[in-house]
Amino acid sequence: LRHKVAASALRSGHRVILVTSALAGEGKSTVAANLALSLARQGRKVVLMDCDLRHPTDRKILGVQETWGLREVLEEKEKVQNVILDRTKLSIKENISFFFLPGGKPIRDASRLLGKKQLGEIIEAVKSLADFVILDSAPAGLLTDAGLVAQYADTVICVIRKDYAPSRDILEGLENLNNGTLPVMGGILNG
Repeated sequence: LRHKVAASALRSGHRVILVTSALAGEGKSTVAANLALSLARQGRKVVLMDCDLRHPTDRKILGVQETWGLREVLEEKEKVQNVILDRTKLSIKENISFFFLPGGKPIRDASRLLGKKQLGEIIEAVKSLADFVILDSAPAGLLTDAGLVAQYADTVICVIRKDYAPSRDILEGLENLNNGTLPVMGGILNG
């Protein structure tokens, strides 16, 4: 996956990658975190953004306590530079350029916040720190949240759990992303 992403970046300039799935429980957050760490271990500067504000789980994968993050930045309670975590704050001993913007405290009405123009400004700001920005979004087949985040992505990777989501849900989820205009880098068959 890391090689495919790096090749796509060289060929097409794709630097902001949305990782989603059709349904919850397909493993998208695990794939997003591992992709981000893998790219960083390859010498790339990477920012992982947890954009699933209803169920921000990347912090659990990375072993971080619940903390303020993207939600609070979008609510203008905090600035990005105060909530973004570098490898030392994440207790990563390897000397890699890895940054993490947590989702923050869960919120039920995430689309209200993700629809703000500040999201694009935040993504542009973190893009200046990195070679790649990995956006972990809510499932595209269930909510409008992923479509709101997709407008700032260059491409999408769809995580598909084997024998889990019906194909119509997968296709509808991809169609929901920027009205089907976002290029699909590929799919990950998980499980």
